[in-house]
Amino acid sequence: MRPDDYMTTTYCGRGQHLAKGADPKGLMAEVLGRADGFCKGKGGPMHIADPESGILGANGIVGTGVPIAVGAAMTVRMTGTDRVSVSFFGDGAINQGAVYEAMNLAAVWNQLQTNRIS
Repeated sequence: MRPDDYMTTTYCGRGQHLAKGADPKGLMAEVLGRADGFCKGKGGPMHIADPESGILGANGIVGTGVPIAVGAAMTVRMTGTDRVSVSFFGDGAINQGAVYEAMNLAAVWNQLQTNRIS
């Protein structure tokens, strides 16, 4: 992934944040609730976001990163860039309605865009 690509993670996605290029000091400061963290210490370890690194957020609610990533992917499609949008989620998210709704919406938007182009 490039720095300008989008990513969402689960509440335990700190490893993905580091792999994506987030500043370790800012990440640790956020985990510790310090004002110099990514979210000024207000997100804590479960709700870390770093838009400068393309990290749209870690979420404490199971499966909520998928709809956010689909929205980011739609932004990519509408702006005509070659960015990608990635969402990490666990097996517990598979039975969440928001995950299926987001995937369905992505498929519908993709079909609409494909039909418009051809």
